[in-house]
Amino acid sequence: MVFLATKILLLTGVNMDTEIGYLCVEAHECYGFLKKLRAKGEVGIVPNLSYGLMAVSPILPRLRNDQYPIYLSKVGSSEAHNDPLVMGTQASLPLDLLGTGQPHFVVFDGTRNTGGSSRDNDKYPDSQQGYLNYAIALNDFITSNNAEAYRKMMGVSTSHIQRLRGTTQYRMHRTQIEQGLGVRTFESPYSFKYWNPADLTLALLNHGDGCDRSTSSLRDIPERPTIVFVNSVMPSNYHSREHRAQWGEHAPAYFDDNNRAKEFQFSFDSCGVYLTSGLGKSPVDVYEELYGKAEVAKS
Repeated sequence: MVFLATKILLLTGVNMDTEIGYLCVEAHECYGFLKKLRAKGEVGIVPNLSYGLMAVSPILPRLRNDQYPIYLSKVGSSEAHNDPLVMGTQASLPLDLLGTGQPHFVVFDGTRNTGGSSRDNDKYPDSQQGYLNYAIALNDFITSNNAEAYRKMMGVSTSHIQRLRGTTQYRMHRTQIEQGLGVRTFESPYSFKYWNPADLTLALLNHGDGCDRSTSSLRDIPERPTIVFVNSVMPSNYHSREHRAQWGEHAPAYFDDNNRAKEFQFSFDSCGVYLTSGLGKSPVDVYEELYGKAEVAKS
């Protein structure tokens, strides 16, 4: 793995300690979901930069201790907005994990548009479209371009797949996938599902023609290889009364990118990703106050 540092910019308009508390609760729900998913097989974690890394920051010691492989990736919300064919140049899944099987992949992100109402702008982050399109390229490799073998389990139309195959980004990623996987064969293509800890039905913008515009949260742990896109954010009224009484109202995805910022810094090395600095209490500190410290794995 390469060394990588990235700065996550944090909004400073409300009580940061309060929002770190809510962030930790959301991360704890995500951690429980990961453990259930892992009971069915290997799981690779893919935080989408930048909010996805912030979303899992409270549980990084546990993820390292449990030996979850973590790979950073990026599909920007601005490049994904209004572009159903977006893939981006930095989108990726950890193909090296496919060397010994077909693990589940869990992509983490979040958005402030998670209010828990029936408003049309309550949605999964637009970055989901880039990962969906990347999964199409991966499935095309696995199935030798047999779209009928996977399109229904991904909720995409034949015309969307055909248009995607004609783009420069698709050809670039398809070439990288072929170079990374070589002549390996796989039992089945990947399905693509969505999950959020509040079990909300959220809109899917730019999801391609002929497709549903919203999706419910995954409830049954899949048996087949699956890519799960997670919106980690919970609206205020989905947090416990106890926490709301203690912390006050919650601003969903408070730690999403903003120019009025304080900084937490992460580093990534051969042992994993680390929260290395920040002002005030870190998400890891608050998480451990709420849920205890992670047990050190025995060698």
